[in-house]
Amino acid sequence: MNSVERRAWLLRDYFHDTSSVPLKIGGHLSISIAMLKLPEKERAMLLYVREGIPLRRAGRLLRIDDPFDLYNRACYRLAEIMEEKTVLSRIAFTGPIGAGKTTLCEALKETHMHINFTDRLKELLAETYKAAGLDISVERIKAEKEKFRGHLQEFGKIIRYDVDSSWILEILKPWEAAGRPPATFDNVRTPAQALLVKRAGFTIVRLNLPKGVQRGEATPEQRRHPVEQPLPSRWVDIELDASKPVPELIEELKREVPPL
Repeated sequence: MNSVERRAWLLRDYFHDTSSVPLKIGGHLSISIAMLKLPEKERAMLLYVREGIPLRRAGRLLRIDDPFDLYNRACYRLAEIMEEKTVLSRIAFTGPIGAGKTTLCEALKETHMHINFTDRLKELLAETYKAAGLDISVERIKAEKEKFRGHLQEFGKIIRYDVDSSWILEILKPWEAAGRPPATFDNVRTPAQALLVKRAGFTIVRLNLPKGVQRGEATPEQRRHPVEQPLPSRWVDIELDASKPVPELIEELKREVPPL
């Protein structure tokens, strides 16, 4: 029995008893995401069985002569889809200071264009310093981001970087020109930003730190700044535990984020 056949066998059991957690099924895609790629009748059959509808009745509802054959084919095809290696699509990260948003973007940069929204704010701040006669480069701001965090927060508020849609549209232009390839967006902080990245096809992933854990150097006032407050849950598609190792987080993303 090969890996696809074994997974198909496990899936048959899973759909008949969804109270069991399918930890042993594995695969590169989650069951719910893989089902979206099934033909309509095969997907409907699995949904009927998952709802506890007997196979014969499901066959009558779908107007097919052999519901058992359709159910077996659907499980086997689903197993094949879950086996396929896929390219993650478009991921926009959100989360508290020090959650590892940029670290994950860097880990995916070989396959994903890194859209660094925060870096653009740093460039704008450096340009403002220069216009005021101060010799502070964007490289220095990046190297000493903890020192300049408060400046960035207040400067962003002044230029409405958190709510003005034109800033998002500007940062997305190179990505649009490149043909909208797989990409990571670093990072989403407000509902206004979330609305636009979702319209561009991004899945919003929140990186959560364990309760009481703080990372990154920041003052209590900086952590309480409005732009650092959690994005409302209704805008978030997936939540991950940021305390896990980066390779493990990437594997979770492969299971949860819809492929291209």
